[in-house]
Amino acid sequence: MNKRRNLWFLLLIGILCMMTGYFYRVLFAGMPYPNPTPAQQTAHRLHDAIGSWMEEFGVALYLLLILFSASRWMFRFALGKGKRGDA
Repeated sequence: MNKRRNLWFLLLIGILCMMTGYFYRVLFAGMPYPNPTPAQQTAHRLHDAIGSWMEEFGVALYLLLILFSASRWMFRFALGKGKRGDA
């Protein structure tokens, strides 16, 4: 049961990281100014890159854990241990 709880916890972290990255991009990068100065362009690119990295990390973590859990289930099923009562 502890392994399953850890898996759900990491999935939740992946989803929260995706959401945090999205909101970071919306709040801090947002829409660029119409005629930005070079400093404003640099700040916008920086915040956009940070938010994008956070989103990509969350998506990668989420997909990696989904693939891990699916392969684990398939491996257990192939060995004949795929019953609900086994842990």
